[in-house]
Amino acid sequence: MNSQEYEFYDAHPGIGGAIVPLPKEVKKVADEMSGKTTTLQEALGKIKSVTNGKVETDMSHNFIRLEIRDLATDLVHGFRVIRFR
Repeated sequence: MNSQEYEFYDAHPGIGGAIVPLPKEVKKVADEMSGKTTTLQEALGKIKSVTNGKVETDMSHNFIRLEIRDLATDLVHGFRVIRFR
């Protein structure tokens, strides 16, 4: 991953129609990142530090995605954590 910096914005609101809510720790990190500029590597590291879910970038749509698996139902839940530009 390169050292290009991006501005992060539009953090997930933490509420919505999802069956499973965005984890509070992830919401807190996303809110802290919103309005700040950093590298994708640093941003991914911050989110990964508070979740066991799969964290990745979607370069086609410029956001960081989180996937978590509900072990009770084996369903996978996806979230757009925060956007970047």
